[in-house]
Amino acid sequence: MIVASEDEDFGITSIEAQAVGTPVIAPASGGFLETVIDGKTGILYGGPGMVNIESLMEALQKFSAKGGPFFGWDPETCRKNAEKFSKDRFKKEILELVEKHLTKQN
Repeated sequence: MIVASEDEDFGITSIEAQAVGTPVIAPASGGFLETVIDGKTGILYGGPGMVNIESLMEALQKFSAKGGPFFGWDPETCRKNAEKFSKDRFKKEILELVEKHLTKQN
């Protein structure tokens, strides 16, 4: 999946792509810095204010240079990364955070 928007707070589409084993090419900015593991689940390119056709072309070359099946990208690594952003994990961590702060107040 190729993402061209460099102004994403979180970037849910990159997680959705990885959830089905698809690596992502995305700008090195915003939420993609958190959701894409550069070189493992995709390629990050450019950066804030530096997303342009040249940086995208460079990312595409890096992406295809891995070789092998699926261009050398492991679908299972992508899926495992996406699982880190599951609804269950989010609920669990929010509850832990709230409980921690309630305990501090008492």
